[in-house]
Amino acid sequence: MKLIPGNNNRDCMGASFAMATGTTLERVIDFCGHDGHEDGFENQEMVDYALSVGAAAITHTDDSVYTGFVPHYKIDLKDKIADNIGVIAYEEKNGKYHAVATDGKLVYDPRGITYGLDFLYKAIAGLKFFWQIEWITVAKPMQAGYNGSSA
Repeated sequence: MKLIPGNNNRDCMGASFAMATGTTLERVIDFCGHDGHEDGFENQEMVDYALSVGAAAITHTDDSVYTGFVPHYKIDLKDKIADNIGVIAYEEKNGKYHAVATDGKLVYDPRGITYGLDFLYKAIAGLKFFWQIEWITVAKPMQAGYNGSSA
C-alpha cells in the first residue's frame, strides 16, 4: 500500500479510500466533485467510489454507533481489521474523528505517517467503522436449467 498524504484536515476519508483501493486522491476528488475541505467526504460517497473502481467496501461497525445500545450480535472490529485491506474510522481522544487506511498489519495515515495497528489501538478513544475492501470479480452466469440444488 502506498502512503498518500491528504491535502487538508478534512480529506482523510478520501485519501484513505484512495490508498485502500490503490488509486489516487485526485481520482476520488474527481469522482466526488469536491475535495472534502468543507465537510469532508461522506461514508456513502466513499462506498460508491470503491464500486466505481471495481471494489466492494464492506461496512463493519458496532451497531451502538447508531442505536446507542449494544446488540446481541457483537462483532470485534479488530478481528475484522486483522489481515484485511480497508479503511478505519475512529474517534480520537480529543473527540475528533479521523480515517486511515490499513493493509491489516500497518496503518497508513493521511497525516503522512505509517505505524502499527497496536499503536493505533492504544492511541484512540474508540473504533467506529471498518470498510473492508474486496475486489469484485464477475462470476459465470448460471447455466440454463440450474435450480440451486446439487441433486
